[in-house]
Order: sequence, then C-alpha cells, then structure tokens
Amino acid sequence: MLPRERARAHPAGPMLLQYARDGSPVDVGRVWTNQEILAAAYRGPHVSALIPEAIAMMHAEAEDKVKKGFAVSFTWMRSSIIGV
Repeated sequence: MLPRERARAHPAGPMLLQYARDGSPVDVGRVWTNQEILAAAYRGPHVSALIPEAIAMMHAEAEDKVKKGFAVSFTWMRSSIIGV
C-alpha cells in the first residue's frame, strides 16, 4: 500500500510510506522449515475450516485476492507430499 494524497498528509503518512518502501515491522514468529510446512499440509485444516460456509468464504476470499493480484493460487495435492 502506497499512501497517496490525503494519506500522506496524515500524521502517520511518513510511517505508512516507510512501510510501503521497506515492509511492515511485524513479528509473525520464526520461519517454518520445509518439513514443518509439509507436516502441516499433511495434517490438514482445523475441523472448523471444513464447515461448508467456511469453505465457500475462503474460496471467495482467495479468488478475490488472486483477481486483485495480491495472491497466486496453486493446487496442493496430498499425494505429492514425500517423506512426511
């Protein structure tokens, strides 16, 4: 997000501009290993994510992000997980 016009004039404008240039200083924890990522994919989603309404909402959100260029979608096949 690059602040423009009125947003740049806001007291937080310089900070937002710095975030746009350098990234946001957010601690999201340590980087997962490839093995951890594969293990999580193999285990699958939380049961709450298997509710039909939740699935529909997540599909719609993902489709919207792909259309806007914020994300890329790819198919993850459980059979492709090796060594987990």
